[in-house]
Amino acid sequence: MGALGGAILAVGAGIATLAKWSAPRALGFAGVAAMPAAAVPLVIAGLGGGLFVAALAADGATALAAAASGTQSAIVFALLVALPVWVCCRLLLQSQPRVSGGSSWTRPMKVLLWFAAIAASLIAGIGSMLTAGPGGPQGVVHSFLDAWLGTVAPYLGAYRRTELADLLAPWFAGAAGAGLLLGLALAMLAAFAVLGPGAAARRPTPTLADQRAPLLFAAAAVAAGLATVVVPGLWGFLAQNAFLVLLAPLAVSAIAALHGQIATLSLARRLAAWAVLICVPALLAVAIVFDIGEQLLALRRALSARRPREV
Repeated sequence: MGALGGAILAVGAGIATLAKWSAPRALGFAGVAAMPAAAVPLVIAGLGGGLFVAALAADGATALAAAASGTQSAIVFALLVALPVWVCCRLLLQSQPRVSGGSSWTRPMKVLLWFAAIAASLIAGIGSMLTAGPGGPQGVVHSFLDAWLGTVAPYLGAYRRTELADLLAPWFAGAAGAGLLLGLALAMLAAFAVLGPGAAARRPTPTLADQRAPLLFAAAAVAAGLATVVVPGLWGFLAQNAFLVLLAPLAVSAIAALHGQIATLSLARRLAAWAVLICVPALLAVAIVFDIGEQLLALRRALSARRPREV
């Protein structure tokens, strides 16, 4: 890709990303659904054009955000979208030589796990430092939601905004983090699908079946989930939001496991299975349990194979 092609790709990706990020301001609640997909154009630019194109697109989108919505909005965009996407592209484009020959590339699931661990740590760390304010971290989230809802949905009255903020505040931070992580996973999937296995991508296309979360990560998510039930007060609030963040990679891992099972079906049955899963999101929880159980059985078989047999 030449310099002109890279510049055009960077400008287009930056504008498309900012448009999706700014959708709630223009479309209200209907535009919130577009926010998790804001990273898709930037990841496509990074994997297709390289790190310089990704940095150019991210910087351009941040500058446009500053010009359109002010410095504060640009800082939020840079921290939540531009910087994570650039780091994501840098990790995905890293490779290490194998002893047997060839190169070993960073798995997308590994990138997602790193970001999930960082997000959960930030929720726990920042939340524990906001205990001095009125209402603690939940009060801070409530105040933010009240102001944000006034921007996104100005037609709501003060009473309805407060009522909605009361409903969303206990789990908004974790849900927002999980949404951004799922958006990053969607961006990586879309980038590899658009670029394909040819020369358009700067690395080989990974297989979806290999994107499985390890059991230790699942154990951490289960522990956080138990803490939301057992631990009251501040730490229960932080555990609840961390649990939602940790669920995002497990959901992707479960979809990868299901994909391996569904891929053996006929086309009509595959479409029907994915349609049911999309229409009934609660089935994803069953898929997560299925994925963890399958890995536990695989671990048990591996341990049994290593056990010395009696003669």
